[in-house]
Amino acid sequence: MRVFNRLLSLTAVLALSLGAAACSDDDDNGTNPTEQTAQLRAIHSSPDAGAVDIYVESVGIVAANVAYGDATPFLTVTAGTYNVQLRPAGADSSTDPIYETGNVTLAANTVLTAVAAGLFNSQDPADNFRIIPLFESFATPGAGNAIVRILHAGADAPTVDLDVGNDGSSEIMDLARFADTGAAGVDLPGGSPITIGVVAGGATVTSFTTPALAAGTEYIIIATGLLAQADIMAEDAFKLLAVDEDGAIGFIPQNDPEAGTAMLRAVHASPDAPAVDVYAEGISVPLFSALGYGDASLYADIPAGTYNIQLRAHPSTEADPVAFEAGPIVVEADQKITAVASGFLASMDDADKFRILPLVEDFGSPQSALVRIVHAGPDAPTVDIDVGDDGTSEVTGLERFADTGAAGIALPSGEALQIGIVVTGGERVTGFTTPQLPDGEEIFVIATGSLAADALNRFELLAVASTGSLGFISQNPVVYALHGGPDAPAVDIYAGETLLVENIAFGELSGTVQVPPGTYTLDFYVTGTGTGSPTASFDTPDLMAGGSYLAVAAGELVQEGTEEAFTLLAFEELFLPTEMARVRAIHASGDAPAVDIGTVAGGEIDQVLFANVSFGQASDDTGLEVPVGDLTIGVAPTTSTTPVATFDITTSAGLQTFAVAAGALAPDGEEEAFRLILVVVSANPWIGAEVLPNL
Repeated sequence: MRVFNRLLSLTAVLALSLGAAACSDDDDNGTNPTEQTAQLRAIHSSPDAGAVDIYVESVGIVAANVAYGDATPFLTVTAGTYNVQLRPAGADSSTDPIYETGNVTLAANTVLTAVAAGLFNSQDPADNFRIIPLFESFATPGAGNAIVRILHAGADAPTVDLDVGNDGSSEIMDLARFADTGAAGVDLPGGSPITIGVVAGGATVTSFTTPALAAGTEYIIIATGLLAQADIMAEDAFKLLAVDEDGAIGFIPQNDPEAGTAMLRAVHASPDAPAVDVYAEGISVPLFSALGYGDASLYADIPAGTYNIQLRAHPSTEADPVAFEAGPIVVEADQKITAVASGFLASMDDADKFRILPLVEDFGSPQSALVRIVHAGPDAPTVDIDVGDDGTSEVTGLERFADTGAAGIALPSGEALQIGIVVTGGERVTGFTTPQLPDGEEIFVIATGSLAADALNRFELLAVASTGSLGFISQNPVVYALHGGPDAPAVDIYAGETLLVENIAFGELSGTVQVPPGTYTLDFYVTGTGTGSPTASFDTPDLMAGGSYLAVAAGELVQEGTEEAFTLLAFEELFLPTEMARVRAIHASGDAPAVDIGTVAGGEIDQVLFANVSFGQASDDTGLEVPVGDLTIGVAPTTSTTPVATFDITTSAGLQTFAVAAGALAPDGEEEAFRLILVVVSANPWIGAEVLPNL
């Protein structure tokens, strides 16, 4: 089958020529009245007519080589009366036209699609060649719908009914040959392909599966070709010609009645791939459009057969380059397939490069929720899945790009679940908290994204139900604890009866602590005394999935004068990427006043980086960009440029670090003295490093 996706040249010629032909002479004062315009385009849907050149009498050629299945773009012309003539493509302009419309009047603000239809070689008024003028006045479609005008131009087809959904109930009745459904159009569901049955004499004679119709878009769909042609892939076979408001055009062939049908949908789970349009080779319009990372299409009914699935960057036409093609995929009758785009598009490594996983579904009978887990993390190793995150893995040895099987795994419904991810034969990597799983639902849970600390799309779970994408499930929040209380001993930190951090002393940064999303009361005990009343207790902020937090214990357990009391300071990691270095300052010294922090030259602060930072405060969330190299940093009271302490630090490209001012400025007894503690978040896990003041 020939596929057309050409837009005609000579648009400017038509607009200028017709405008000149219809303009009146200048009025007496030398000015023109406001020009009245109309819009028109032409569609060639006559199956036995060759390519033509389109002329306007007394103007000349306005469009060349318009073939069966072509459409011109909309052209703006001056309102007026025109005689449009057709000549064989390439014929001399002096030859007689093979068809002309006679005078056609275009009133101001008219929008006209002129459809060439019928059989050019017939003399029978029932089916011979004609131009059908479709004056457009589309209604506004309902939410999520497209608005479609259907023209019956099948030259040998009888009056038909149209069954949208092909479910035995016709929505459009008695559509006669060369008639249409009206200027306002018909609302049809957008976002997924639609199967349309063609019914004549009470029986379905054929059916079509449209591509996904874009919500809010205006379409003209023309039934053309010959119903009597038995070869449904022949050039003159009965088919649909779909044209949208922007002129994108393509034939839609009949469904093969012998093949049966299957259900197909697509899921975009490739973290570095852009939004794509999904095509089946040989079909000129996409099955699914604008599928972005994390999106899932609805299921489409398609004829069983062998398909080469092709992806193009959105927006696209069939003429645009193919970014990826899957090669032949056999789709059998009655199958239900979820095709998952996964892997890194930019990689050429067989271990992690882009691919499509065609997952044939065969879910069992759910007693709660049935879940099929797909490991599509391109840089993640073979893993075990610990449902409940209780140290016992229910799924073991799940390799990259493998899944848990077509039947799915029964999981409890109606409650959030903790899911631990464990490297097979190794340590726990991360954990997730699922939303409540719907009872009786069939769900794909796709592990995707990158484990790299600086990845734009980090490792997450993508949940996809029968109705489409449920969205990403981010990793459980991560907390690092920093002990910055100068007179506090080493402590253990509990949440309820759960020991989170053990034996952390001043200046030390804990390891990674991962907890389900929520708020927590943290109890601080002197190390080894985790019973009875805690030394101190503090509530955390709401810890969100996907977030990373620094919790700083700061201030004085035993206050003197204006010293700040022992407390918990919490900060979310929100650094921006950088090719230089980024620093975020935190004031955690209980006896220090508000300070300025800046670079030092000649013993004085010469450039303030962070101004007027008080106890418990931090500088901008995203960090301040600073040069790469060796820096001397001074800390001075806000009212002075003379630092009370200076520090030598070295920054590197890509560094992201908290700089925590902690300890006592005027230590007494066994208090820890003032210093900087760098918490480097661009490392994974985070690294803590003390920087003592220069002497």
